[in-house]
Amino acid sequence: MHSLEYPQLEVAQPGSCASDRSVTRTQLPDGSYLCPACVCDYRRRGWLDSDFEYTEVFLAQRSKLSPFRVRRKAQGGVVIDTERVVAELRRLIASGAPVEVAVRRLRTEAQVGYSPLAPAVASVLSLGLQDARRLVVRVIDSAW
Repeated sequence: MHSLEYPQLEVAQPGSCASDRSVTRTQLPDGSYLCPACVCDYRRRGWLDSDFEYTEVFLAQRSKLSPFRVRRKAQGGVVIDTERVVAELRRLIASGAPVEVAVRRLRTEAQVGYSPLAPAVASVLSLGLQDARRLVVRVIDSAW
């Protein structure tokens, strides 16, 4: 299969397929690379939706919180998407995780830094930004 099967996913910079480690120019919206054969297979299995985002079915099969949930491509790179961080924090809290556990998981498993976490916590918990920053720092520092 060639990347021409998914021209909307083709990028100039090649990368390593997350599934089979082949070199590919096919990059998903979250910034991860999948060769066209794997894209086809993942779509067949229901692991990628019509926008080529990982589905809940795919993410639910992983024991760790995936960084794919909170990242997106932007200007040739991959960035943390604050809206996705907010959505993931809401999802974790709704599933019964205490705020401290949810913040810690986003920091360690999804590799979200302090800067995106504070606005997400402020939004989800209806806190001022300074109070949210203090909470994030306290939670992250207490983990070590």
